[in-house]
Amino acid sequence: MLNRIARNVLLLASVALPSGAWAQGFVMERGEGRVIVTGIYSHSSKQFDDDGDVIDIMDYRQAQIYLNGEYGLTDDLTLLLTPSFRDISIDDRPERDETGFQFVDIGARYRVAHIGNTHFSVQAKVRIPADTFRDELAQVSIEGTAYDFRGQIGHGFQMGGKDAFIIGDAGYTVREDDPPNEIHADVIFGYRPAPRVLLLANLYNTFSDGEGRNGFPDYRYHNLFLSGVYDINDTVSLHLGGLMTVDGENALRERGLLLGAWLHF
Repeated sequence: MLNRIARNVLLLASVALPSGAWAQGFVMERGEGRVIVTGIYSHSSKQFDDDGDVIDIMDYRQAQIYLNGEYGLTDDLTLLLTPSFRDISIDDRPERDETGFQFVDIGARYRVAHIGNTHFSVQAKVRIPADTFRDELAQVSIEGTAYDFRGQIGHGFQMGGKDAFIIGDAGYTVREDDPPNEIHADVIFGYRPAPRVLLLANLYNTFSDGEGRNGFPDYRYHNLFLSGVYDINDTVSLHLGGLMTVDGENALRERGLLLGAWLHF
């Protein structure tokens, strides 16, 4: 799930901020920036078939690194840049093993409005593949440019006297390669039991918009991330968690770990 995991991790990291300032996950203030480094290891020896049943497959193993840069051009407009690298291997298919530069995302996020503790933003990105990789599974196959558009609504509140927030994220991805376009509907919940600790539960839902070209079927998958963030100080935070695919059709059943660190300046 190379493409989708990238979007999930970067959205997840964007709200995991020091000092409870979760709203900055939507935009940076003018002149402020953030660099996020995230590493992910995932594997899948199972797959959901077209009926949603789990079947055995050759094990997909993936190690990925994402370098996410964000910079506040104005108080309402944040520029986004994300190059990524990967190593992928498939059991009994050594000719498919690949290591190298994966893609680069270029885009922007704009704050539309905020009313009290509720924030609204929109985001657009273009994904340019650096090294193409074709696979029968659409989540793994990367051959053409993709355009991602999404809107976010976030609300901060108190729960048991502690800071908490919930974010709803909806989007649509247009793909120029053979797999179908995608519809996204995501929910993120965050809770701070202590000033420097943030707990996150994230559910990401992807649905293909019909079937693709050249034999790509329709599909869906639902990824759950459970993780924690520790703020070393107001500048540096560490992020550790796990991911799993809880349900799907024509999709890998992923299991994995993530480790991240980011610098706010």
